[in-house]
Amino acid sequence: MPLLVSPSPCLLVLGRVGAADVQMSRVEYERLLLARRQPPFDQQLVEGATYADLGEAKVQNFLRRRQEAYPDATPPGAPLPQVVVEMLEGARERNGGLAPTYTGLLFFGRDPQRFLPRAEVKLARFQGTTMLAFIDRLIVHGTLPEMLDEAERFIRRNTRTAMKVVEFESVQVSEYPYDAIREALVNAMAHRDYHHSSGIQVNIFDDRLEVMSPGEALIPLSELEGSHVTRNETLSRRFRDIGEMEQFGTGITKPVLSLSKG
Repeated sequence: MPLLVSPSPCLLVLGRVGAADVQMSRVEYERLLLARRQPPFDQQLVEGATYADLGEAKVQNFLRRRQEAYPDATPPGAPLPQVVVEMLEGARERNGGLAPTYTGLLFFGRDPQRFLPRAEVKLARFQGTTMLAFIDRLIVHGTLPEMLDEAERFIRRNTRTAMKVVEFESVQVSEYPYDAIREALVNAMAHRDYHHSSGIQVNIFDDRLEVMSPGEALIPLSELEGSHVTRNETLSRRFRDIGEMEQFGTGITKPVLSLSKG
């Protein structure tokens, strides 16, 4: 984002929004400066966590899923800690030992929400088309792959399926395309702003399903279609490792943010 700064002593910081220059708040300015001094969020080390806070069984399960997604890939032959550091970017050296990165915590952590409580998914099924009455609700914790699976189970049990006859055969048809919903969840987890205090929110109504990811868009909404940008590249790479994200981004040409019936 281009910055225009007025001469001292009165500091005025402007950010470019489309063709206009608008004044940035002090909080936005300080956050921008902090982001420039630090590595991306998903590559930062987790304060207070050690390698023992990662579950090696979760790493092994991830590697198994990676091999299933890409059968021709060469299985890693190094010791597991070395694989976590060098191949999975899930830990780095700190004070003579290994400490997890946020990528490591979110994919392999024993209890990720102990260190990052806002990394959660809130799901709700409402009666009707407004948020007045709950039918079902759930707050999901765990690693990103665990939350993804649990969220999909909630959505499946709170949406309907029907039988349709196609060429003389009965075919089960779902109320929403579950592949598109799962893609929306993956995108929300990979691209969300983890500095934001809110978690991911999924709302199911009688006429629509919404997936809301915390934080502002990385580029203006008018430029999103067909664009491929990411806030957390390392998280995205780990999702691609297990076949949950495309190798090449296609922007938002597919309905991955809000799905409506009709």
